[in-house]
Amino acid sequence: MKKRYLLIIVIIFIISLIFIKCSNETNEIDKPSIELDAKIPENQSFKDCTNSENFNYKAKIILNDIMKYENKISLRYNIDIESINNNTYKNVMVTSFIDENVLELLAVRTRTSFGSNSEENIIIDNKDNKGLVIGLTTWLNKGLSEENLINKVKNPIKLKVTWDGGEEYVYIPKEKIEVIYKDSEQ
Repeated sequence: MKKRYLLIIVIIFIISLIFIKCSNETNEIDKPSIELDAKIPENQSFKDCTNSENFNYKAKIILNDIMKYENKISLRYNIDIESINNNTYKNVMVTSFIDENVLELLAVRTRTSFGSNSEENIIIDNKDNKGLVIGLTTWLNKGLSEENLINKVKNPIKLKVTWDGGEEYVYIPKEKIEVIYKDSEQ
């Protein structure tokens, strides 16, 4: 009788361990792959990136360059950030915020921010590591003409850039955003 109770307790213990392990793995899957610094102070203003004294910003939006699905169009944002002085910027973190209206176009409506991982210690200087590239690739549902699609995605992009001892909030104006639409026949 004691052996039977002991066996039942051991089985319950093993099942509990398996349940806890599976639960932890599910929680890990639910976490975003990188941690962003997406907090913006209330009433924070963003200045035109061309007025930055720290970095040069370039943005490129590439549409339809990945021909994987017949009913989807790929959307890629690439943002280049380069130092424009001789300063060394330690612990650089960049978070980009695209226009909320883009959400309605996304095949999977997730989020409109992307950037560098808060866990990394990124250093930007004018010697060894001159800059940083951040990006987002996602899918849009087909249905809009090329011109309408470009008009909907080509909006100012806001950036929060922080480093040890400083921060700046800038936006890349639409005129400075390069948009490339790849024709499916190419």
